Amino acid sequence: MDSLDSLKQALRSILSGSAIPEDPVHAENTVKWVRRIKPDSGDSLLVAALGHDIERAIEERKVKRTDYRDYDEFKKAHAENSAQIMREIMTSMGIDQKKFIGDVCSLVLLHETGGNSEADILRDADALSFFEVNLPYYYRREGFENTLKRCIWGYNRISPENRHLLETIKFRDKTLEKILRIAMNESSGGAGSEIMGKKNYRE
Repeated sequence: MDSLDSLKQALRSILSGSAIPEDPVHAENTVKWVRRIKPDSGDSLLVAALGHDIERAIEERKVKRTDYRDYDEFKKAHAENSAQIMREIMTSMGIDQKKFIGDVCSLVLLHETGGNSEADILRDADALSFFEVNLPYYYRREGFENTLKRCIWGYNRISPENRHLLETIKFRDKTLEKILRIAMNESSGGAGSEIMGKKNYRE
């Protein structure tokens, strides 16, 4: 097994221990969406997709929403923490490719906001995966109103050219389907953390 396979195995092992049940599936699903958006994605983007939420799987290190003034600050801290943990994991495994480590960490750092072509792909893939994988779990935890707000926020993260991909996501549950369609119809295209308010949203 080469170092890249070992790294992916290590990340999957950590993610499998997350207290958030959807985390392992969301990670793999984000990789799927990255491949769909950019079929020739390189290793750094695929590894970043797999590990972008790694800090959430380490209970003693993950950031908490209540410690931050607004949702964007919380998300920034989450991305910074995940990037730091990814660097530690890769270094501890003896990966000595500085450019690869730097590229992966930069992508994880930017996965909430984007900022360059590959980071934008990761952000979009992460957002699409929230709708496909996380949405049912989120709805059970947060209820209709808060889930709708989160979906509007999430829709506005996706690049306009990739928003059509949401049309491929369908739910048998009529309530989830309604939330998704309302979010797609009502999104203004510019909503930020203000739509999330001050509540302790979990994701």
